[in-house]
Formats: sequence, C-alpha cells, structure tokens
Amino acid sequence: MNPKPLFCGFQPGLSIFQLAADLIWPGSDLGSCYWPQFANRQTIFTHQGRDAIALICKHWGLGPEDEVLVPAYNCGSEVDPLLWCVCRVVLYRVDSKTNIDPADIRSRITNRTKLLYVTHYFGWPQDIEELAQWCRSRNILVLEDCALSLFSSGPKGPIGRVGDAAVFSFPKTLPVPDGGALVLPDAERAFDPVLKPPNRNDIFFRTLPLLLSNFAGTTQKLGLYPLTLKLFTKRLLPQNISVSDDSTGYPDIPDSYYFDSETADWSASGITKRTLGRVIADDIISRRRSNYLHLHNSLQDVVGFKPLFQTLPPGVCPLVFPVLVSNRPRWVAELNNRGIFGIAWWSGYHHGLRWDEFTEARFLKDRLLVLPVHQGLDQSHIDYIALCVRNIAKLLNP
Repeated sequence: MNPKPLFCGFQPGLSIFQLAADLIWPGSDLGSCYWPQFANRQTIFTHQGRDAIALICKHWGLGPEDEVLVPAYNCGSEVDPLLWCVCRVVLYRVDSKTNIDPADIRSRITNRTKLLYVTHYFGWPQDIEELAQWCRSRNILVLEDCALSLFSSGPKGPIGRVGDAAVFSFPKTLPVPDGGALVLPDAERAFDPVLKPPNRNDIFFRTLPLLLSNFAGTTQKLGLYPLTLKLFTKRLLPQNISVSDDSTGYPDIPDSYYFDSETADWSASGITKRTLGRVIADDIISRRRSNYLHLHNSLQDVVGFKPLFQTLPPGVCPLVFPVLVSNRPRWVAELNNRGIFGIAWWSGYHHGLRWDEFTEARFLKDRLLVLPVHQGLDQSHIDYIALCVRNIAKLLNP
C-alpha cells in the first residue's frame, strides 16, 4: 500500500507555537551556546551570509587593485558582494564532484591575489589545511564559505576554523527567517562593526513561508492535505524562474541573488538569535545523517539518478541529497507535483563572470538536483520521497 502524499519542503517548518515561545520566553544567542565552529571565536551576526562576505571584505580593505580567487561552481550570491567591493574576481576549477583543484588555484595566483575563497559544498569538507598554509606564506587571506555546511566537521575538526575567517548562513539549515554569521579568530576581537536591526516587514514576510510550510506538513492529519497541497505548491514549492540570457547564452541568476547594499549593515533578527540559542546541534546532525543514509540506501539502483556523493563521511551534516540527472526541468516539475521540494541547484550564471573555460562547473549547474533530508522529516517522508523518485525514474526512463 502506497503512503499518503506528504509535503517535503527544503527547510523544516516553524510552528506558531515555536514562534510564540520565542517571543514570550526569549532565549540566548550563540554567545552562550557551545557550537564547536564558534568556540573561542568572535561571531558577528549579519542579516544574510552575503552581508558577512561584504563586511569582511571591507574590514580587510579589499578593493579595485585586489584579485579574489573564487570557485567556478558558485551560486552567484556569494560572488556579488565581492564585485560590490570592486574586487577583481578570478574563477578557479572545481571538478564534477565539487572538489577544488589546488594545482589550478596555485597556477592562477598573481602578485595582485589577496584572497582565496573556498566553498564547502552540501556539508562535505574541502581539504584545505595545506593550501591555507601555502597561502599564508604568500600573504594571501583564506575565507571559508560554510553556508551549506553548518554543523559539519572534517577529519581535523569543525568546518570553518582553518581559514582567516568563515561565513555561515542559518536559514539553509534551520527554521529561521534570516541570519548569517562572520566568524573570526580571537586576534580579530578589535573588529566591532555597528549593525542595526533588520526591517520588520522583511522579517515578517520571511517568517510567513516557514509557518505555512509547517502547516502544510500537518494538514494531512486534518484530512485537508489535497486542498492545501494545491494552495501551497504555488506558494512554497520552487517555480520555474524566468531569467534572462546575456550574449553568451547563459541564463542569469534571479534578481534576488544579487547583493542588496541596503541590508549590508543589518544584523540578524531577534527571532533568529532566540532560535539559535535553543538549537541542539547533535540532534540535527543525527536526524539529517539518518535521513540521508536512508534515502541513499533506498535509491541505489535507480536508472538515470546518480548521487553526487557515494559515501557519507563521519562528521558530515548533509544539507540536502544532491544527485545528477538529465532532463532536470522535468524532474523538478514531477517532484513538485508530488509535494516534494526538488531544486535545480544553482542553475543560473552570474553575468559578471566568464564561464566558457569551466565545463565541470557548467555540468553541475545544468545537471545537479537536490532533495530534502532535513531534521523536520521522518522515515515516512523519506520513504515517500524514495517512492516518488522511483516512479518518476520509470516515467522518464521507460
């Protein structure tokens, strides 16, 4: 007997009761919460992760004379703050498994190179310790992008503690409306930027989808699921975004991915800080790993559906379940029709960059699909996702 349809969003939902508790019984912030990534470090809360990037670039005094090496496989939203700071962005190779290429990085270093930007994709750590030491010997700063890897650790400890600074983004992992973090070593304690609270309307409209997502996931118990699925699919599931092409023919990233200087001096909201103060990281790591492994084991023999990673190393807290597929738009549409938040990950191309050289990054941008495995899902959700994937695979690969 097939399970009933389930709503499987990208983020865990936020219940009205959780929100009320945050407002009535304020919690702490990360200053009194032990997360290994932030222990004995300075943490500056920003409105978004991209604001943290702009903040550290300004602090380090990067400008028009400086080159920043950035991975060719990128979202675009992390690149735009660098361009806003008038840095010269130089792309470097990332292979088809999202591993950076140290040899390619070294070959692109010039006397103008001031910063190496490294992304840890989906929770899997990049091995950068030796590379970071090599950069320091040449007075090149290293910035770790941990936006996709909150709570992950590598063989030598938590992600984000090797470079000269790290940036994080909380909404990708937690049910919060906003929140980024710039994390610096103790030596940077003198850095104390003045940030102001975010716009209340902005936070309200960012919180609403989290509440709707939670409601959509519980209406099955009320017998209202078929109705709410139709209503919330339009509101909560990803739609085909119309993006323009430039003269090279690459689709642009959505407007919302470009840096908004108006938010550059905003801090994280009070709702986000109170939520962070009550997060139990070990529980989230355990649930995400369990969901990932269960889905991975359930989909080993599906034709035309290739997981990006074949193993889940110890310490990795997976953000999503990334897979490579052909005919990705059809996969996304079929998943969305079944109430599953399938995302064509980073499908757009920032028009300020040159892409022709980086075939592997373009391969990932054109083929990578991600499925949810977050802590708000249980085994019945994962079983439903696996069943839908098998049915869609049969439909697309008869």
